[in-house]
Amino acid sequence: MKNTEFPADALKNDLARFHPDVISSAFVYAGNRVALVFRDPVPGSVQALLAVIKKAEQKKFLFPFALSRDFLQSSLDTFPLEILEMKSGYRLIIGDDPLTGLTVETQNVRLQCERELKGKGLHLRSALLHRRTDKALAGLVNLSAEDFHRVYLGLLFLKGENLKEGNRIQAAQRVTELFGIEGPALVRVASGEVPKKGIQEFYISYLNVIDRLSKIVDGGQ
Repeated sequence: MKNTEFPADALKNDLARFHPDVISSAFVYAGNRVALVFRDPVPGSVQALLAVIKKAEQKKFLFPFALSRDFLQSSLDTFPLEILEMKSGYRLIIGDDPLTGLTVETQNVRLQCERELKGKGLHLRSALLHRRTDKALAGLVNLSAEDFHRVYLGLLFLKGENLKEGNRIQAAQRVTELFGIEGPALVRVASGEVPKKGIQEFYISYLNVIDRLSKIVDGGQ
């Protein structure tokens, strides 16, 4: 478990009022994301938490998931990339660690990587039919960085690597190296260095890289 420096003490105090009756645990991962693990699979008391969530969002916390232990355990085959991302670096802020003992299977990781690469690649390719300005294309590439980071963690897992404390740039660099990707496209996107000039050419090269990774994963390499 990564022991990152993060201003979570105030949030911990606010959540303490709801532990253990409403939430069984909470942890911070991926820098500023907070996963709330509820006692009940369908939380009926979430309304009481809204003021706490709003206050935390003002401090740049994000709350992407309302989880339960049963959901985490039953989703190892469905959302292995999300669980890998959580386990790659997190800080428990209240309750028992809900990620202890959770392991994902290689085949499930491979299937989700393939699905994500093909799905997001299709979305980016289709956008060429509708978003013809350089600004629109650059925006789509930048938005893809977060989603593909999870895929990169999965690809590294398939190669026997677990990037425990790495950032987006390190993950993109290792994928580039391990999968024999030519050119700096993945690293530039992960770095937020999408070119303002020549975006059409860069966009196509980025699509080609995603397509190559998709074929590699589909082929079981």
